Amino acid sequence: MTMEALIAAWGLPALTLGSLFEGDAVAFIGGLMAHRGLISAVGAWAAVTVGAMGVDNVLFHLGRHSGRVPLVARLLRNPVAVRVTAAAAAHPVKIILGFRFVWGTRTFTPPVLGAAGVNGLLFLALDAVSVSLWAALYVGLGFGLGLTVERLWGALSWGQHVALSVGAGVLLAGGLYALWRRRAR
Repeated sequence: MTMEALIAAWGLPALTLGSLFEGDAVAFIGGLMAHRGLISAVGAWAAVTVGAMGVDNVLFHLGRHSGRVPLVARLLRNPVAVRVTAAAAAHPVKIILGFRFVWGTRTFTPPVLGAAGVNGLLFLALDAVSVSLWAALYVGLGFGLGLTVERLWGALSWGQHVALSVGAGVLLAGGLYALWRRRAR
């Protein structure tokens, strides 16, 4: 079985499972897979959205019951988590809609919001909006960079296509980060 056939057969479930652990890269790869025609773009978006929402909601409910989970209780004592808890009381909607777009906050923000007493239905509804937009952004980036790589270098093997697209994505992210850092000064 070729790599492309394997990915086509296991693509959507693999994207869902992968987005439980590493969302950005998995969503980006989902966009590349959609560009290559292995899965549909809507399917990639849906699979990544389901996985990311699943992990967010599990973490939220772990935070809600943090007294029974020692690892979560320790996480909530972190100084950054304490600041997010205070901000969650004042601005829960902004935090729920924005945390998915801030690198480094995806793992601890949902349990902090759960422990802060944010309404579960509010979290679910706003997380659905946020994750849907985030998944569309990253799947779209993967699809667009895949298209760009193909137009620049022609037909490539799957491995070459992924390597060049991921390299282009890293360069793009690095350039945007450098621009942001320069502007922050």
